[in-house]
Amino acid sequence: MPTLLRESIVAAGITPGFLTVEVTESVLIEQLDAARAALRSLRDLGVHLSLDDFGTGYSSLSYLRDLPLDVVKIDRSMITGIVDTPRAADIPAAIVQMAHSLDLKVVAEGVETIEQAARLQRLSCDIAQGFYFGKPMAPERLTELLHNQPHWLPPTPNKTISAPKRRLAPTAHLPARDGRKPSRSTPHVSTPHV
Repeated sequence: MPTLLRESIVAAGITPGFLTVEVTESVLIEQLDAARAALRSLRDLGVHLSLDDFGTGYSSLSYLRDLPLDVVKIDRSMITGIVDTPRAADIPAAIVQMAHSLDLKVVAEGVETIEQAARLQRLSCDIAQGFYFGKPMAPERLTELLHNQPHWLPPTPNKTISAPKRRLAPTAHLPARDGRKPSRSTPHVSTPHV
């Protein structure tokens, strides 16, 4: 996969720093040794690496420490009750704290309400994504949205990137309450703060 990705990056003229490769936790566990080598090769290309669906599988803490990851994505099943159920926010809070201690960003998936977004912001979650911020849209609509609302644009790395050819789901940057800035920049779409 790293060779194919390298060829695709060169052919498309994409800046690797704009690309995030997501690996689901279940795939990582099933093929840990192969995944470790592939992730290191991908990191050498300059792409960001994200662990998707964290908390739904075995959630081994050792691979968070040992693998070259940039982002941990909390599965939507852990976000659903964080407002209504008093203890439901405990696990996302622990994931955020643990990930930050390992210098990883945290993305919360499946955010559907302003209350969930606000709760995640209080937990110092870095980025949220879900229908609260917008439904998936065609690339043409996203281009129009970014043109008309430039505050949604992410920070620009060294080179330009061509537009993706798939439907995209918006995400939102949730600023930390303590003003902490992560050490590695991960591309995201910003929306007005909640």
